Amino acid sequence: MGSWEKARNEMLNQVGEMEKLIPGYSYSDKANALNTDEKLCELIIKGIRESKDKLFHVIQFLYESNVEERLDEDLQRLRDELDIFSDEIKARYCEWKVLTVGWIKKAIQHDIDLVRGVEKLNRMLDELLKQALKLEKIKVDHIIQKDPKFWEKLGKKTGDAEKQTDELVRLFKEREAICNIKAVDLEKTYEKIREDIRKKI
Repeated sequence: MGSWEKARNEMLNQVGEMEKLIPGYSYSDKANALNTDEKLCELIIKGIRESKDKLFHVIQFLYESNVEERLDEDLQRLRDELDIFSDEIKARYCEWKVLTVGWIKKAIQHDIDLVRGVEKLNRMLDELLKQALKLEKIKVDHIIQKDPKFWEKLGKKTGDAEKQTDELVRLFKEREAICNIKAVDLEKTYEKIREDIRKKI
């Protein structure tokens, strides 16, 4: 039994979840790994596109309510981060090496964490969008009177979405390191790359 088959058997639930999203999901050889990488990145970019769309509507609703200055800087920064992240994914390079069971399992775990992480980000932005919609339907003064911490809550939701985006960037960069890491002294090299990524994000 090869490394991929062993890793797949040990992470059957995660692989099964990925196979539903990506037909042919496999790290059995370089051709399959590159195909999986391509489809996974397409899936993530699609999710980020949905995130950017939700964010656009939040900004639009705040603008139409004449209150966008309260969160404008944070929302614009989040939108810029998502743009940069999407571009980084498109510009990635994947040179798959023959890896041990342990390293294939790391790749699978990063894949599932990225997919779930993008879904989580979109749920967070759905909540942000619901809050913004309140401003469109009800007078701002009435909302503040009813909920004095409205802006604080909206700001926290925006901050949480930023942290989630940072986490996705970290996960993606770590996954990229796994795909391109040299075969010699894998663990030491990977841990150094992880440390460098965490310092930059």
